[in-house]
Amino acid sequence: MGTSLSAARLKAVTTVGSALVVAVAPFPALAPGEFDNFCFDFTADTGAASIASTTWIASFDPGNTAASDANSQARVITASVATSVYVRSPIHFTLQAWAGQFSVATIGGFPPSAVGGTYHLAAWVSLSDTRILVLTASVPCLAS
Repeated sequence: MGTSLSAARLKAVTTVGSALVVAVAPFPALAPGEFDNFCFDFTADTGAASIASTTWIASFDPGNTAASDANSQARVITASVATSVYVRSPIHFTLQAWAGQFSVATIGGFPPSAVGGTYHLAAWVSLSDTRILVLTASVPCLAS
């Protein structure tokens, strides 16, 4: 994956039956027209299983503003499964390789009308052992 990766660490997500949804800390804000790669780390919860497929869903919340986006799902450009990612250290600015079970998506292309609103992202993963895990996080849209 790219060198500009925002990574969210997981809380424990283990379930039998329907998918349990866990919210993690917000991702960094994006400005209109910007793109970035976002990643959820499912490693702790996959055990011996692997991620068979992933789907990302985006919704938009204007909050108490006039912000709008009539096509929030179009902000999910790509979604893929990865077994390794490179993350830039915020301390030394060096690249670190992480191995594990990741769901990665390119998000962006927010319209100017979305400034002040928040995108809510949900990553669904289907595991090789038939479990389904879901993580959610938000991405504020701020003016550049």
